[in-house]
Amino acid sequence: MKRFILSIVTFVLGLASVATFDHAARVDAIEIVPAAESVDECSLIITEDKPFVAFFDSFEEGDYFSGWLIAEEFTGMREVWTILLDNEGDGKVRWRATVLTSNPDGSSNDKDIFESEQIKTERDILTFSTKKIRDVQYHFKGKFLKHRKEFVDEASVLIGTMRKIVKGKEVARFSSNFSYAEPRCFH
Repeated sequence: MKRFILSIVTFVLGLASVATFDHAARVDAIEIVPAAESVDECSLIITEDKPFVAFFDSFEEGDYFSGWLIAEEFTGMREVWTILLDNEGDGKVRWRATVLTSNPDGSSNDKDIFESEQIKTERDILTFSTKKIRDVQYHFKGKFLKHRKEFVDEASVLIGTMRKIVKGKEVARFSSNFSYAEPRCFH
């Protein structure tokens, strides 16, 4: 329970810091763009030679993970600033993914927090769909690139495809490398 409360406090402080330091980059209004025709839905190209050590399968009861997964650019989804991935270690490891957004003025959007409604974790694959908020929903599929459960800050750890669904129709999609950032307060 202490870890959960600590992660919530860290999350809120992190949102406040991002709103303060990232204001200029997020001033543009939310934009809806057509989905890219050339990207195969949730296709992943992995070019790593070494065999994978299963990321999700390595977690045991009591293990805890919390990390921001930040894309190089959330193409067509300027309101999105990160994916928060964490777990609950209370008997069974249960994963959660949350898409965090900002308002058109760059401030933290504390009202629209897109939590996963369906999440599948298998070996190094992460797939989730968020709950709908005002007919907006996000879908994600990705594969971890690292061979351990502890990551170096700002290192690329995941490659994946995110889709934005509005009123049941895909309006944007992008594939990107995602870097790890430890949720924390910036002073």
